[in-house]
Amino acid sequence: MSITDKINSQIIVDNDLYPSYIGRTLNIEITSQCNERCIYCQYYAKGSHKNKRVIDDEFFYRITKEAYDLGITDVGLYITAEPLMNPKVYDYVHYLKHIIGFKYVYISTNGILLTPKNLEKLAAAGIDSIKFSVSGSNPETFEKHHGINAFSRVYENIKYAYQYRKEKNLNYKLYMFSILTEFNKNEKKEIEATYGPYVDELVISNVIANRSVKGVKEYLCLKEEDYSITHDLVGKLPCKSLFNRITINEKGDLLACCFDVTSNLTVIADLNNTKLKDAVYSKEFVELRRKHIENKIENTICNFCLRGIKENIYSMVDNMNINSSKIQEIDLSSEIKSRFDIV
Repeated sequence: MSITDKINSQIIVDNDLYPSYIGRTLNIEITSQCNERCIYCQYYAKGSHKNKRVIDDEFFYRITKEAYDLGITDVGLYITAEPLMNPKVYDYVHYLKHIIGFKYVYISTNGILLTPKNLEKLAAAGIDSIKFSVSGSNPETFEKHHGINAFSRVYENIKYAYQYRKEKNLNYKLYMFSILTEFNKNEKKEIEATYGPYVDELVISNVIANRSVKGVKEYLCLKEEDYSITHDLVGKLPCKSLFNRITINEKGDLLACCFDVTSNLTVIADLNNTKLKDAVYSKEFVELRRKHIENKIENTICNFCLRGIKENIYSMVDNMNINSSKIQEIDLSSEIKSRFDIV
């Protein structure tokens, strides 16, 4: 399934308080680490990538089997970080494909660690697709957006992934997702020409400003509307993530979505102590879905995410009352101005 097809499949969903997960997707974080400093990334801004956590093996094997039993068919081994920073990723792909039997297993990577050796290990494990996240068509733009001088490495790794597939007559898919900002918006054709020949689909989308990170909207968001393939998923009720996707972090928490992973405000349940089926149909998750369907999301983090409203925010679980002032709001303006030489 292409990136566009997967996005479109998320748009159409029955607003069922107890949704079926047959044919749906699990996104599970296998590490909190990332080796880039993308200027538009809220997780980099909030420092969540500095936590050198990796998922517990026993937990991973148990919870993915429970996801399979729920009807999940697709597994993405990432949420906010770089999955190749967990050396067990190859074992995990093999387990999901050849031991459990998931239909579709994929990763999203910045490409730095997808060396020829690692690409071959992923292919041997049975990976179905690899999505690259790259937002620069030359070394200068790449470094400004990703915060690291790695353009050549990434470019050569992408080419090798394509050439190896062709040489060995393999069938894993190669995709790319690029973010447009005010500082690379004129590079669309260059991005397509540079990477297009080596991937099956290249999707370009406008940068989206996160309400908890200052500076992105002011300096990076396009001043004139261009285009974005995510416009039908962002900022609308009900949020589709609550109905058609399961999101689990590397600590073992079931999350309502991937927004603000640095706090407990999106946590539905601790899966280290709870069965997945019980958690996705828990009273907390059902009530949150009801609030979205009825457009009554006051005092939830969803109201801050979708509408920017600062108020008393209650966690999804009992016995926690967290004021919105405790949401970690980061001002990235100075770093943005420094990287892009804004006076």
